[in-house]
Amino acid sequence: MLERNGFELIEAIEREGVSEFWQSIYQQWTENETRLRQEFPNEVVNGLMLEVKQVGSGLFDGRPWWLIHARKRNEKH
Repeated sequence: MLERNGFELIEAIEREGVSEFWQSIYQQWTENETRLRQEFPNEVVNGLMLEVKQVGSGLFDGRPWWLIHARKRNEKH
């Protein structure tokens, strides 16, 4: 997919523990929702809670997390 879009892959590293990291962040957000609402506008906190709902449920769906390092190829026409 990268090459099709004009990029050259330099390195791809599978990252362990990313799902667990985000799960802990999402848990903190939900446990502290009331306090977050005291500090931030409702629109911001609503966005965080929506992310928890939409993304959090898929954290452990078996897909790996990758750190991709790529660069745009210089193509001369």
